[in-house]
Amino acid sequence: MPKLKSGAKFISLDLSDKMIEEAEKRKANYFDTLNQEFKKKIDHTFVIGNALDLSQYEDESFDVVLMPLLLHLVKEPAKVIKEAFRVLKKGGRLGCSVLGPKEKCTYLSLVGSAMDEFV
Repeated sequence: MPKLKSGAKFISLDLSDKMIEEAEKRKANYFDTLNQEFKKKIDHTFVIGNALDLSQYEDESFDVVLMPLLLHLVKEPAKVIKEAFRVLKKGGRLGCSVLGPKEKCTYLSLVGSAMDEFV
């Protein structure tokens, strides 16, 4: 986070209102450790939502989409990736992670398929 540009906006999305509540608490504790100037750079909100349906966001509206430890938890990981690429700006970056060794993580092949369609 130290390399954030002024005016950067962040949206964190989760299905669970309980997870959002917990994240808000952790964010508050983390923000207490930051200096005032750095806090001014951060525009961050939590949103309850579903990664399978990002219709509340326009096409090409994000510079970066991060999906840590998500793909192995959803029934339709290819749909999640397609939605991520839909809302990702041209030249934007997608980051995702899954649990397990690479050779056993079949979800990694889905990223390539989705990229072929959107990139």
